[in-house]
Amino acid sequence: MSAWPRKLKDLSKDLDKDQPLSGDSLSLLQAAQARRARILAALRSRAFYDSRVTATINNQPIEDAAALDAIEAMPENQKADFVFNVATGPV
Repeated sequence: MSAWPRKLKDLSKDLDKDQPLSGDSLSLLQAAQARRARILAALRSRAFYDSRVTATINNQPIEDAAALDAIEAMPENQKADFVFNVATGPV
């Protein structure tokens, strides 16, 4: 088994420290989009050129305008959970 899945988890933890997903709805969405871009950049730096990273909030892709609506529709005390799916593809 490759060490890459562990490195992705470590990267995610580092991103949580460097750029926590917090703030108002728009800030949360922008932070998630930035995190997705950083994960893609990290994959490409390791020669995973065909990698794909999708991110969703309440089953809405973060690139869609509906993602902001999904965040704003959540109760204030509910934590926004973004889901990042990573497909590395071949090196």
